[in-house]
This record gives sequence, C-alpha cells and structure tokens, in this order.
Amino acid sequence: MQRETVMLRPEVKRFAELMELRLRDHDNAKGPKGWARATPEVLIALFHEELGKHTSALLAHVRDEGFRKGSGEGGEVVSTSGVVIDQAADAANYLMMIVDVLGGLRG
Repeated sequence: MQRETVMLRPEVKRFAELMELRLRDHDNAKGPKGWARATPEVLIALFHEELGKHTSALLAHVRDEGFRKGSGEGGEVVSTSGVVIDQAADAANYLMMIVDVLGGLRG
C-alpha cells in the first residue's frame, strides 16, 4: 500500500523537531535508538514519571510561580517556558517510544 504524502502543520513540524533535539541530547548515553531495548512496561513507567514533571512545570508556568528544579527545598528556580517545552517534548517522546516498541511505527 502506498503511503500518502503528509504536509505537516507548522506547529507539528516544530514540535517534532523539538522532540528530535531532545532525543539527540541523550544519544551519547543511550544510543540513537536506545529505547528499542526497553520493554513497554518500563517505557510506560518512565512516561508517567515524565508526565508528573511536565504537569508540575505546566502548572507553575500557568501560575507564573517558577519551577523548582531538583528535589527538596533547595532546588534552583528556573524560567518555566523552556522547562515546559522540554518536558512536553520528553513526554511526547516516551509515547512515541512506546508505540515504536509495540510495532506501531513500522512500514
């Protein structure tokens, strides 16, 4: 079956590029497709962890209170906009990895 050519919306294209950049940040440590060795269960657990980080960052951004990076009260307060974008791309990457490991991106 021939695949349809898809024109990506500018927002989707930019977000996919951000996802790729976040993956490349981890290539040295985990390899260019390190997730292929993980089980869906492990990736789902990592996604839930990432989603928790994203939710905290997003809520802080909405409240304009900053985002505490690290654990405990001594965490460094950083700008939320970059954190929100990075965490969203990381969470989306885990979903992509889960679909890939389950075989949904073949072909």
